[in-house]
Amino acid sequence: MKVMSCERCGGPLTYGAAFCAYCRTPLQWGRHVVIERGEPYFVYDFSRDPLPGGWKSIQQRHDGTLIDIEKDNWELWGQFGAKQVRDGCMAVRGVAMDPDGSFGVYVRLHQEGEAKTVYQVKVYPAFRVWRMRRESWWKTKTYVDVINDWEFHSAIRGVGQVNDVELRFADSVFQIVLNEVRVATIVDASFGFGGIAWVAASHSARSRILLQNAACWRAR
Repeated sequence: MKVMSCERCGGPLTYGAAFCAYCRTPLQWGRHVVIERGEPYFVYDFSRDPLPGGWKSIQQRHDGTLIDIEKDNWELWGQFGAKQVRDGCMAVRGVAMDPDGSFGVYVRLHQEGEAKTVYQVKVYPAFRVWRMRRESWWKTKTYVDVINDWEFHSAIRGVGQVNDVELRFADSVFQIVLNEVRVATIVDASFGFGGIAWVAASHSARSRILLQNAACWRAR
């Protein structure tokens, strides 16, 4: 689905272009680019639906699924059914139960053999910050490129409180939406398509993350 179109002629646009390739109208970028939710791909309620990933250290409860991350500096994740998503809006709702917990989403998760690449956005409620990174890993080796690092935002709620983490992506444009507040627009064209997933992590100590639900929509 085309996400960006010219307001004058309706032709498809490439983000950052100086003018429309069809009607030659000059274009301005930045504040007016908005990716919105379209039709849903899926909706999960983790108080009744199984959490993708098959991890043993989880417990389904009346208010979601509790993920117990026993190792320090560790990430757990699980991929949803969609394998090749180029444009979409991926969101998870969760609660970091401990100061060392973080959680968020993977998008454009791509695998070749045992190697994987992905975009990751997570919130760190103890510090009320978020990060966006590109990650590549193979067996025991992980490579990370930071896109936005340790960005504070007042929309992020603290430990023990519910946070919604959403990454909207279309072509090379990414928008981070936290608790219904659009906090950043980023352009990056490193990875073009792939799967979508939840991710939860510990840092300097064991942590517990309560994931309540997840959903993905088409981008428009």
